[in-house]
Formats: sequence, C-alpha cells, structure tokens
Amino acid sequence: MEAWEPRRDFLIGCCGKTEREAEVTTWVELRALEKGYTDHEHAEWNRARFIAHLNYLTTPVMGKGVTKEKDARKFCPFPWDQMTEAELHPKVYKVTKDDVKKLNKIFENIKK
Repeated sequence: MEAWEPRRDFLIGCCGKTEREAEVTTWVELRALEKGYTDHEHAEWNRARFIAHLNYLTTPVMGKGVTKEKDARKFCPFPWDQMTEAELHPKVYKVTKDDVKKLNKIFENIKK
C-alpha cells in the first residue's frame, strides 16, 4: 500500500472524483475536502445526539430526586466537543517588556 492510496480512495469513494481528477488534486483542495467531509460527519452526529437527547428529556421518569442532564454535550460527549472547547479558550501567554525587546531585536535581524 502506497502512502497516497488512502487519500486517493477518499477522493474517489467519498468525493466522487474520477481517478484522473484524484491524481491532479492539489493538497489545498484535498485538505478542504477532508475538512468539509469531517464537518459534515460531525454535524450528522450532533443532529443524532440532539434527537436522542430530546427523546431522553421528554420521556417521563418515575421516582424522587431523579434529575435529567440538561446539556446534550454532557449527555453524550463526542471527542470533537473537547477540541472545540480548547479552541474556544486559547492559552494566553504573559509577555514582559524584556520579551518584547528580545522579539523586536529578532525581527530587526530578520528584516536585514
């Protein structure tokens, strides 16, 4: 199996490209197609989770003190939910004045 084979199979099998079109596909186009495919798959799973969570919330429960999970993400967590949370809250670095001076010197050396 060559390194290009899984990508070629993706282009032909999932994207509907011909073998010739798959051979001339650029890396930028491939990345965009893979991202679009992944986003579509995640949206389908999120839709299924929404329906399952809605059914869960509307089902009557007998018993005292029974509470239902109101958040669909906690009801059925997916791996990409954690990735989105990490992207929403990027890590913040504190930069001192000395760091700024060092960076300015580096930029000056690069410009030369």
